[in-house]
Amino acid sequence: MAPKTSKKLLSSPAKVTSKYRYNPRAWLADPVDDEEAGDSRDGIVKSHSQQHTSSKALRHPLELKKVVKYPDHLGERISTQLKVPQAHKKLYTVVKNVRQAHECQDHGETQQIDDDLEFLVDGLKPVGATSSRYLSAISLAKKCTNPTFRMCLRSNSGLSHIFTSLSDAPTEPRLALSTTAIMFMLCQDRLNMDLDRDSLQLMVDLLEYDDGARLHNPQELSDYERSIDTVYELYKSSIPDGEELVDRNELSPGYLAMECLLVLTSRRSGDWFKEELREVGALHHIASSIVEKTTQVMLADYTLKLSAHLLTLIKKICRGLRVLEHVTACNTGNQRQVIEHQGGEFAISLCRLLMFGVEAISIHSIDTRSSATSSGNLIFQLMLGVLRVLVNITHDSKDGCTLISSFSGVVSLLLRCVLQTPQYVLEEQRFDLLVLSIGLSINMCENSCECRQILLDSETMTSYDSVSEKETMTSVEALLGLFDQRLLTAEKIEAETGDLRESDVVRAVNDDLSESITEVLHKAGRHMEDSIVASYIALLIGVILQHSPDYIDHVKQFLRGKSFSQIISVLQKFLSFMKMADAASGNTGSKSIGTVLGFLREYT
Repeated sequence: MAPKTSKKLLSSPAKVTSKYRYNPRAWLADPVDDEEAGDSRDGIVKSHSQQHTSSKALRHPLELKKVVKYPDHLGERISTQLKVPQAHKKLYTVVKNVRQAHECQDHGETQQIDDDLEFLVDGLKPVGATSSRYLSAISLAKKCTNPTFRMCLRSNSGLSHIFTSLSDAPTEPRLALSTTAIMFMLCQDRLNMDLDRDSLQLMVDLLEYDDGARLHNPQELSDYERSIDTVYELYKSSIPDGEELVDRNELSPGYLAMECLLVLTSRRSGDWFKEELREVGALHHIASSIVEKTTQVMLADYTLKLSAHLLTLIKKICRGLRVLEHVTACNTGNQRQVIEHQGGEFAISLCRLLMFGVEAISIHSIDTRSSATSSGNLIFQLMLGVLRVLVNITHDSKDGCTLISSFSGVVSLLLRCVLQTPQYVLEEQRFDLLVLSIGLSINMCENSCECRQILLDSETMTSYDSVSEKETMTSVEALLGLFDQRLLTAEKIEAETGDLRESDVVRAVNDDLSESITEVLHKAGRHMEDSIVASYIALLIGVILQHSPDYIDHVKQFLRGKSFSQIISVLQKFLSFMKMADAASGNTGSKSIGTVLGFLREYT
C-alpha cells in the first residue's frame, strides 16, 4: 500500500530556475543564451520556431494608410488620420491624451506654485509662533513679486484664506508690516484685488496702526528695523522707474495700507466698493485723521522753510484726500457722510487747509527749478486735493454748499485762487487750479444765495496779469476781465493755427516734422485750456444772473458791446463739447449749461 501524501493547503509557487528578461521588442523573439537554455533548449524549439516565423512576417514594412475625412457639416475642418491594418494592431500600444512637453512644464510650474502656496498659508495660521508667521508672510510677499504667482493666487481664491489667518495682524508690528506688504504687492496688477468684507476691514484696521507706540523692547525694535529693510526692498522693486519713492523712515503698515486703498479706489471702483468702504469705517477714519492733522498744520510756522514734520503731514493729508476724492465722486451716501462728519468739522478743516495753501504758496512759489518734492509743489498738490474733494461734496448738495459758505471768507478765498494764486505756479499748472476754483464757485452759487450775493456786491484785487490800471474792482468785473483775456488769447491762437499756408506745411515737412507737430499740438492745447476757462467763467456769470435777474443790466456794462452775445457763443461751443463728453461718460452736466444758455438768450 502506497504511503499517504499530505496535501499542503498553502504552498509557495515553484521557483523558476530560468532568469527573466524584459524584451522591449515584443514582435521579435526573446534571445536565449546557451548556458541558460541548457537541457530545456529542445523543449522550446517548437515555440521559438513559431515566433521566428511570425517575426519574419512582421519584419516587412508596415502598411499604413492615410485617410482623409471630409467635413459633414458647415464649419468643420478636414481631418487626416493614419490607419493601421488589423494584422498589425498588436504591434502598437495606444496611449491616449498624451501631454506635450510645454503642457508638462506648465503643469509642473502650477503644481509647484500650489505646493508653495499651501505650505506658506499653513504657516500663517494663528496656532503658530509669531516669528514663524512673520517669516511665512514675508516669504509670501516675496513670492507675490512674480505675476504668475499672483494670478494663481487669485484663481485659487486664496486671498480670503490668507487674510483670515492674518486677522490678528494689527496686534503685532512685524506681522502688520508683512500683511500690508502682501496687500501692496497684490495691488500691482491691473485687476483689482478681490477682497471680501473681512479683508477690507483688516485693511482699514491697519490704517489706524501706530507702530511707534508699540515698540519698547530694544530687541523688538531691532527686529522691526530689519523687517522694514526687507519690506522696503520689496517696495522699491515694485515701483516703476521714474516714479517717486517714499523715504524709508516713512514706510509703515499705515502707509502701505493707504497706498492699497489709493490703488483700489482709483481704478473705477464700483458703487458697491464705495459702500463697503463707508460701512467698514474707512471714510470715518480718513476724515478724522485729516481733521487731526489739519490742526497740527495750522499751528506750524510756514513763513520760513517748511519743517520735515510739516511736509510729512502734508503728504499724508494729500494721500487721504485722494482716497476721499475717488469715493465721493458720484456717490451721494459718501458725500453725505463726509459733510456730516463730526458735525461739519471735516468740511471746515478743508476750508482751513485751502486758506493755508493760498497763504503758503505765495511764500513758497514754484519755478522751473523746483522739484516734484519741493515745498511749493507739495503745497500746490494739497490745494488741488482740497478743491477736488470740495467740488465733489458740493455737487448737487445744498447742505454741502451751505456748510462751506458758512466758513468766513470762503468766497474771497476762491477769488484769490482764480485771480492771484496762478502767478505763483508754473504755466502748465494754472489750468487745473482755475477750473477747480471756478467749478467750486459754480456749485456754491447754484445752491447758496449768500455766495451769489457776496460775488455781486464784493470787491477784490484785479487779476495779476490784468491790463487794467485799477488795483481793486468788483468781483464780477474782475471775472469778466479774465473772461475777455482768455477769450482773446483763444481767438488769437485759433487765427495763428488757421493761417498756416501750404508752403509753410511743405517747409515744415522738409525741415523737421516732429517739431512742427509738437508746436501745433501745444497751441491746440493752449487754445482748449483758454476756451474752457472762458466757458467756466461764462457759466458762473450765467448761474449768478439766473438766480439774480435784477443784476443783468449791472453785468452787461462790463461786457464788450453791452451784450451777452459773446457769453452765449462761448457757452454754445462748450455745450456741444459737453454733449459729446456726456455721451461717452454717461454724465448729465450739459443740462445745467442748456438751462443757463436758454435764460441768457431771453435777455440778449
